Amino acid sequence: MKLITKSASLIVENRQKGRFAGFSLYLSNTVNIEDGHLCYRDGLRLPPLDFKTTCTGHGSYVVFYNERLDGTLYPQKYEMLIITELCEVIVKGCKRGTYGTLCNKHCSEHCEDNKCDIINGTCMGCMPGWTGQFCQTPCDSGSYGNNCQLRCSGHCMNGQTCNKVTGICDKGCASGWTGPKCNELCFSGLFGERCRYRCSGHCANDEHCNHVDGHCPNGCQNGYLGSICNKLPTVLMILVIDSMVVVRKDVKEHIMETYVNRVAVKQGCMEKHVGRTVLGTVRETDVTSSQALALNVHLDGEGHFVKNVL
Repeated sequence: MKLITKSASLIVENRQKGRFAGFSLYLSNTVNIEDGHLCYRDGLRLPPLDFKTTCTGHGSYVVFYNERLDGTLYPQKYEMLIITELCEVIVKGCKRGTYGTLCNKHCSEHCEDNKCDIINGTCMGCMPGWTGQFCQTPCDSGSYGNNCQLRCSGHCMNGQTCNKVTGICDKGCASGWTGPKCNELCFSGLFGERCRYRCSGHCANDEHCNHVDGHCPNGCQNGYLGSICNKLPTVLMILVIDSMVVVRKDVKEHIMETYVNRVAVKQGCMEKHVGRTVLGTVRETDVTSSQALALNVHLDGEGHFVKNVL
């Protein structure tokens, strides 16, 4: 009689295990498993009816889920008819920000959302600017963000590192770069610190100047000099359009001077007309033949053309 009772009890127990088998547990903030994450999934063997497990995570719900799908082959002892026979469910956990057997230990202040493992206190993620199991290690120079997974642009002013939390260059950008994180080139036609300088516009082949120092990569247009092609040559070609000779009588001697009434100054592609100018003692020029008179002149501080002393 006892043998029959024990055997019948074992059959009932195995049937319950077979219905129980293959279940999953999810932690979620809603009743939908799609909104949560898998905490536990049963394996091929039949589970014990007195089941215990530890789930590491945070959520408002613990969702029990089981299924039998058509066309799926299950282990031999699995019952194909699912009947959930749960007599008692106990869920224990700690409040957010605490962990340990008595929930009397505090998570690191740098744990993301103040969440940590309720057993050992390791963070489930770090706040931006921190890394490590307990999020107590600041990001290395040149990295920032969550778990220090992002890299600084490398273009902060004076080679400084970016902000370890935001990646922003707090003191500005190196020459040629712009944007909060200094990862954007100056707009076309601008260069230098804060992109506040304009290119000369005289680069060869109408190329854009270098965004850092403004130099023209392939030289200057004809008539321009300097690394950024913003200088004019000091030796100019003066084309005398007409002239007249005036004799000024001095006490000791007569001095002949040539006054140039109209002068066209050619410098590269630029042409500038000046008014009546004394260029010194020079000869008259045949205007009709457009003969050029080469004179060694320079610009004074006020922008006037002055003949150099020969």
